[in-house]
Amino acid sequence: FIGQGEKQEEIQEKIKEYELGSQVSLLGYQMNPYPLMKQSRAICMMSKNEGFPTVFAEGMSLGVPFISTPVGGVKELSDGGKCGRVVNSVEECAKAIEECVLNEEENRKMAEECLRHIRNFSLDEQIRQVEALIDEVTGD
Repeated sequence: FIGQGEKQEEIQEKIKEYELGSQVSLLGYQMNPYPLMKQSRAICMMSKNEGFPTVFAEGMSLGVPFISTPVGGVKELSDGGKCGRVVNSVEECAKAIEECVLNEEENRKMAEECLRHIRNFSLDEQIRQVEALIDEVTGD
């Protein structure tokens, strides 16, 4: 886990309860998380409420797919499941981990799709889309 928050003590207790100390690390706040993200096979976030999760766009630009609850923007980022999995339960999250983290071939495909799809969210592309909308409205 990268970051820290109000659930940190609860997470530490669960790690002890399920004896996951050798498999789960709490790394806390990281000034530059990108080298760690780049090593990841997926970024997982099970938030109940979230604005647009920039962390997924950052991960996608590194070729890292994501697993997320249906919070703001993830459906569009997922590109129909090619770049990430949108889940509604812990069971669906576990299945998504099996599919896109543990399956090397699927993970490779998703990483390639992330690098392709994230280009749609570049500043140049956003400007192009806004200009196209303006042209459509003004008839230019």
